[in-house]
Amino acid sequence: MKLRFFSLLLLLALLLSSCGTQTHMAVFYNKMSTDVAVTLYSNGQTHTGKELLRACEELLDQAETVFSRTAPTAELAMLNAEGAETVAVSPELGALLARSLSLAEETGGLFDPTAGILSDLYDITGTSPLPTAGEIAAALPLTGYTGVALADGKVSRTPGVVLDLGAIAKGYLAEQLVCLLTEAGVSGGVLSLGGNVAVFGKKKDGSAFRVAIRSPHDEGGTLGVLSISGTAYISTSGAYERYREDEEGNRYHHIFDMQTGRPAESDLLSVTVISQDGALADAYSTALFVGGYERALQLWQQAGGTFEMLLVREGGEIYTTPGLSFTPV
Repeated sequence: MKLRFFSLLLLLALLLSSCGTQTHMAVFYNKMSTDVAVTLYSNGQTHTGKELLRACEELLDQAETVFSRTAPTAELAMLNAEGAETVAVSPELGALLARSLSLAEETGGLFDPTAGILSDLYDITGTSPLPTAGEIAAALPLTGYTGVALADGKVSRTPGVVLDLGAIAKGYLAEQLVCLLTEAGVSGGVLSLGGNVAVFGKKKDGSAFRVAIRSPHDEGGTLGVLSISGTAYISTSGAYERYREDEEGNRYHHIFDMQTGRPAESDLLSVTVISQDGALADAYSTALFVGGYERALQLWQQAGGTFEMLLVREGGEIYTTPGLSFTPV
């Protein structure tokens, strides 16, 4: 079987009432560091619904063996632990690294796959002491996508650089799984993980998919609903999901400004990117958050229609690009 991958979260269930169309749903726990929800409409042409869901889980497990930075035996984790400056990588890891470097260049480093050392320093989900100014200054020379190169199936990097694909892997893998499922004849579905959602195909009644966007103001609340027809990848980034606080109540979130080595001080509360390119949606949601409102507008214009976006500004104002159908609640 051709190796393909998937990942995403944000629970949702789109119900079908037609007796001629079957709905298959599953939640896979703790895959790619999150819980994954899959909803498929109709069986594939050559597989049952159970077989397809089982294939999704198997591919998620395979993805972890390649792209995980924390599983000690995963290829990426072993690459980071490797002392040599140049290391051969698998075609799967090489393809995602190449895309990461390309998108880092496009965004001027606002998205950057070398943030691993900063993630380790801040230990956002842990209890290690927060880094000192000296530790941050020492880490900065070990960041920056320009210190990484890929050629002839080999990765070269500045010694000490820690690669982290967490800000692109879910979108990239979602697109690969959608390809797998559509090739199997699945008529439509929803895939969800983390701040990423994919919709593909169509609902039997022909109506648009409705995707709820989380409110950055209210945990568990909804900002509004996107209406989407056809295939799209939706990625949301914000400072409100993963963070820790110091004894004075200062908040440190997981999206870093690679110029300062600190959590990005953005004038945006959240960014949602919608695209037909899963990797782009994932990476750009991070890049636009780091860059802030004015830079987000510039990057959208430069992108020439490759994505739409929904921005929530500090004061709560919502900005959407013209190609979106969004209904606030």
